[in-house]
Amino acid sequence: MMMSLSAPISRALALALPVALLGIAYLAILKPVIDTRAQQRDQIEQLGSALARYQRLAQDQKPRQEALDQLRRRAAGQDGLLRGENETLMAAALQNRIKASVGAAHGELKSTQILSGQADGRLRRVAVRAQVTLTPEAALRVFHDLESGEPVLFLDNLDIRSKEETRRRRERVEDGTLDIRFEAYGYAQPQS
Repeated sequence: MMMSLSAPISRALALALPVALLGIAYLAILKPVIDTRAQQRDQIEQLGSALARYQRLAQDQKPRQEALDQLRRRAAGQDGLLRGENETLMAAALQNRIKASVGAAHGELKSTQILSGQADGRLRRVAVRAQVTLTPEAALRVFHDLESGEPVLFLDNLDIRSKEETRRRRERVEDGTLDIRFEAYGYAQPQS
């Protein structure tokens, strides 16, 4: 036996059935297509911005490659060795480099002394002993400048004392500076 539904309920069901079918069709067919299109648009935008970035890099490549080639050519001519007509002139250039570095750091160069050259394998070691007064920050700048420049220099026999310690017996002055003694040396081809 079948039950018959009242007229308002059967009208509501008659309207709800197509709406439900439309909702199912939307969820099953239309929504995945719309989501896929949105993802594709996002990918297109990302790829477009990546393409623009790569095009800018490609435009910058030629000048950068030329600069790199120039640095390589210049580096091939520089082997890190001291240059000069003789050891005395090389040591004097080393003294001038120390003086310039200490001056740039607003320090005080107290003295420099050229040390006698020594054979070290196939090269000749040229050294200078220096005594300077610097703040700790300036000392870092000077040491970095000396060790990272060209020609290649090495620091050795480093002796650091605070001025307070050296003056303690006399004046009790505390100004935060350091008395520093060190040797800076580089290598040169032996003179023929």
